[in-house]
Amino acid sequence: MMEPGPAAPSQAPSDPLERPMPRTLSRGALEAAGPEGIAGWAWDPARPYDPVEVELLLGGAVVARACADRFAMELARDRIGNGMHAFRVQLDRMPEGPYPVAVTARIADGGPDLDGRIEFASPAALRGVVAAAALQDFEGTIDRIIDGRLCGWVWNRAAPDTPVTVALYDGARHVGDAQATLHREDLAAAGKADGHCAFSIDLPLDLLDGNVHSLHVRVCGNGYELANSPLVFGPNSARQLIELVVHLRQEVEALSRRVQELSDPERRLMDDRLLAGELMKRTEAMLTIQREALEREMRVLAERPRPA
Repeated sequence: MMEPGPAAPSQAPSDPLERPMPRTLSRGALEAAGPEGIAGWAWDPARPYDPVEVELLLGGAVVARACADRFAMELARDRIGNGMHAFRVQLDRMPEGPYPVAVTARIADGGPDLDGRIEFASPAALRGVVAAAALQDFEGTIDRIIDGRLCGWVWNRAAPDTPVTVALYDGARHVGDAQATLHREDLAAAGKADGHCAFSIDLPLDLLDGNVHSLHVRVCGNGYELANSPLVFGPNSARQLIELVVHLRQEVEALSRRVQELSDPERRLMDDRLLAGELMKRTEAMLTIQREALEREMRVLAERPRPA
């Protein structure tokens, strides 16, 4: 009877990818979120070299799709197919909340869930994770003219904590910028950026030059134009008040001549002070009339029904 010989060494798998794989208990996972989107990996052991379609979900609704076909060295090292099973994707829309929100993933078309979930505490945490176009959801309007300033509000619903800057244009001429950070209780009550999204822009008095002006308010760097913009401002107010303005200017000129005609040194100082005060009053009156005329016409235009 022959003695049993030493056991033959076990034969190594012909394909190194057939060795035990530490991560094969999973079909994939969400791993990280960063400025370029959400990263993870997915594969199908039945088709170890084919790319896999992945769906990202928020509250059970699909918010993005991706193809797991990117190479990752750690996947190759862990014998996950040929390593070409990583993905990186941005969300197609901004989550509406309430926050915090959590993103999960699964293999597309009813496939199994992937491991892991990524939670976001606030909209600010989603910068880079959401596509840039989805981060620009502006809402705003021009409200009124008061004390020579154009007032309104605007906010970015997709990024309510980020202040919005607006620009005022008279046709193609840039008039000025303003950041919408002023607080208004009515906006806070309406849930718009905690009420810190109002703005005001000084209006130049040269708008009363008798010409037609088209006033636009747009979000800087985006081009979004606020409701009630553009406002077409015409010469009507200037025409109605031209006689009063001319009369005031005539008074200013007469007072100026009196200053020049004074010859009594003892009276000159007192008269100079009186005349200077009168000149200031007349000048302020002219500016007030021009400003009020501008405000009146802008209010009328703002209240006028806009064509459908």
